[in-house]
Amino acid sequence: MSSPNRLPSLVSTIAICFFGVGCVNFPSNDERTASFAPYASARIGGQSAQNFLFNRYAGLLSGDKLAISVGGKGGSHGLEIIYTGPLSGGSATPIDRRGYFLTAAHCIGHQPIYLWNLDKDGKIQFARARVVWLGDEDSVDLAILQVLLPVARVFKWATEFKPGDPVLGAGPDYDLSKFTGFSTDSFAGSIVKLSPLNGATPPTEIIFHSVPNHPGDSGGPLVTAAGRLVGIFVGWDGAFDLNGVAVHVPLAALRAKGLRPDLDWLRRTIEADAAAHGT
Repeated sequence: MSSPNRLPSLVSTIAICFFGVGCVNFPSNDERTASFAPYASARIGGQSAQNFLFNRYAGLLSGDKLAISVGGKGGSHGLEIIYTGPLSGGSATPIDRRGYFLTAAHCIGHQPIYLWNLDKDGKIQFARARVVWLGDEDSVDLAILQVLLPVARVFKWATEFKPGDPVLGAGPDYDLSKFTGFSTDSFAGSIVKLSPLNGATPPTEIIFHSVPNHPGDSGGPLVTAAGRLVGIFVGWDGAFDLNGVAVHVPLAALRAKGLRPDLDWLRRTIEADAAAHGT
């Protein structure tokens, strides 16, 4: 039951969804599965494209009261999360073996952040993350995190890509309302348009794409068919968040988007942080 102070905002959300242009209709799980079908037999780095993404995917949770238990191999999805307080989630992308990850700024709240990925033996490992740099989700929706974990596999950055090129992605395959387990999902699309984020600090490029995003994908990797990192998922252009509900802006084109920061800036930021913290 909604508390009294949340009831007006809840009513407003429902009203907008029904009488405005409506809530964003996310792709179905079947659509996501179908999008990856052309790459089901593709190989990247000597392994299936799906395993390549799975082995590099990282997830994150933010909350005050978390109990995380780990058991079994990564392939058995042996991560269980028990929580009693407010909880939010997202994805992260490993970019440096010293424990540095990219994610979306809107995935970072005021709660402690915990990040997980796979070790070299395929077992799930997790640790609390430190925020190195945090952008503004209304402008540069990026964040850099660092964890004291040995990162077995990272993505290498793509240097050449263009509209029309295929792109692959990975994200969480879980029920966002329950958080009773963990596995990854793979999906695909293509680059639609590249556009600079005008006046952004650091310089950042917007990557509009047709990959079928879901909530929870934000911060996850957007890669070429050869497994090179293009950028990270950050959500949708033409939509806004209202009390946790993605609402389509009237008359605006709804486009999935990712962001790619200036790589020289990213390298300098990480090296300065590594020197300061001895990582």
